[in-house]
Amino acid sequence: MLPRDITVGESWACRFVVTAMINSDGELYDSSGVEPGATVEAKPGEYAGVGVIVRRDLAQELLELRDTQSGKTFVVPFASVTDIDRVEWVEE
Repeated sequence: MLPRDITVGESWACRFVVTAMINSDGELYDSSGVEPGATVEAKPGEYAGVGVIVRRDLAQELLELRDTQSGKTFVVPFASVTDIDRVEWVEE
C-alpha cells in the first residue's frame, strides 16, 4: 500500500526510518533536559520505528507520525515509510 491510498478517517500505521540522535544501542536518545553545549552519549544515525499516522500532506508527500516506542512525533517523506497497515486499537 502507498501513502496516497490511505483511507481518510481510519487509523493507519507504518514502519519508518529517520536520521535522529541515537545511543550506542541504536535507540532514540531522549534529549529533554540537555543544556546547550553539553556533551551527550549519542550521535546522529538512522532510527527505525513504527509510527501511527497523525497527518498526511499529499502536496509535499510527507507524513506526520507518532512513534509507538518513544511517543515522539516525526515528519517523514513518503519514500521513508514501508509496511502501511490499518491500526487495531486494543484496550488493556
